[in-house]
Amino acid sequence: MTVFLVGAGPGSLDLLTVKARDLIQKADCALVDALASDDIVSLINPNAEIIDVGKNPKKHRYSQDEINELLVEKAKQYECIVRIKGGDPFIFGRGGEEQFYLTSKGIKCEVVPGISSAFAAPAYAGIPVTHRDVAPILTVATGHEQGEVDQVDWLALGASNSPLIILMGVANRAHISSKLMEGGRSPLEPVAVITNATRENQQVKITYLEELADLEIVSPSVIVVGEIVEKQVPWFEPKALSGCRVVVARPIGRTSVLGAMLREAGASVLEVSPTICQTIEKPVPKIEQDCVLFTSTQGVDSFLENLHREGKDWRYLYGKKIFAIGKATGAHLTEHGCNIEAIAHESNSRGCVKLVKEQGMKSVFLVRPKESREVIASELKVSGIEVKEYIVYETVAHPINEVVQRRINEANFIVCAAGSTIRALSEFGKFSCVTIRAETTKVAREYGWNVLGQANETSITSLYESVVEVWGK
Repeated sequence: MTVFLVGAGPGSLDLLTVKARDLIQKADCALVDALASDDIVSLINPNAEIIDVGKNPKKHRYSQDEINELLVEKAKQYECIVRIKGGDPFIFGRGGEEQFYLTSKGIKCEVVPGISSAFAAPAYAGIPVTHRDVAPILTVATGHEQGEVDQVDWLALGASNSPLIILMGVANRAHISSKLMEGGRSPLEPVAVITNATRENQQVKITYLEELADLEIVSPSVIVVGEIVEKQVPWFEPKALSGCRVVVARPIGRTSVLGAMLREAGASVLEVSPTICQTIEKPVPKIEQDCVLFTSTQGVDSFLENLHREGKDWRYLYGKKIFAIGKATGAHLTEHGCNIEAIAHESNSRGCVKLVKEQGMKSVFLVRPKESREVIASELKVSGIEVKEYIVYETVAHPINEVVQRRINEANFIVCAAGSTIRALSEFGKFSCVTIRAETTKVAREYGWNVLGQANETSITSLYESVVEVWGK
């Protein structure tokens, strides 16, 4: 058993270290700080126990002593425990206290450094905190202190002209700025306040020291005091989805291409796994139809699984034409060594019928999931095409941790590519959503969800475009 104190960086998924990412993905248990972004929470092993130990202003779910005890308790239950801490564990993150307590109890503890917001925030604001012309020395201080007596000598820092970076200083900024000026800092010394640094909704406000107390700011913010602020060269620009918090559901074990696209456009993405795809174990029958039609990547995997269970491979389909619904399914077949004849670019019944007819097929062996795609078989039959259905997998609900549940409720909307997502998440409430197709929209409305938009075409690209359009409104 090992407890890893993992620095999650300032928030952006791109700034997470490789080691941190790997540990988060394989952890049996995760204790999560409030500052851990949705994107990082999305990486947590969906089968892991997740515990929210975040400390928001005036609202602590657990005291530090309770967190220490909790780490010891979980270390006795699991092999790999990650304590996900914003920034760096040892820079005002109480990592030292936790490490000391764990080792005193005989529990192995490793530290995974993270990028501190003390350095990331000014960098993303375009402020070089060291500069050979004006800043050969750098001071980092906490604005959140224990008790009524200052632990930081603000008067001494006021007598200095070196750049000063203050973390967790929003609530105490009036006192801090007053003491700095009393110590000798000019009331007109430039100050930068970087809120939600590195994240999609980052904001930078420039002011003077004497005006800091009255500036409207919220946590989490990093305060930079000093002439170095005048060296700012802004470079971080908002994107199409900046400020947008979305939920993307995907079955366990599946990579979300959509999630990556949304993040690239500036969204904060919480990926959840409310369902799991299970192969229905059964023999692959003799295929007498003209062609085999795959409706999903999971269908490909489950079909192969059943083939391999019988000691067979793609040669079993020799002489049959292989069709796929959608580019992703087609690419998946190709990656697994199957030569495909054609792809239905419209991932719906109309596209399937069109493809089969254009190819001159009279009969179809349809590989599909248990709970959907019945409409495809129906439309093919109505068009005079013989259909043999091979139901190869089913989608079942997978429990969602209460920490993730809370974050789902905080999102702007959910992006839905399947009705099974809506059915599974409806347990936790009624949500706003953007859907991929008419069938999904129908399910959403049946469950009382607010449908904000629907993709023009049944594709990930079109779904992404619909999300951008909805957010733009």
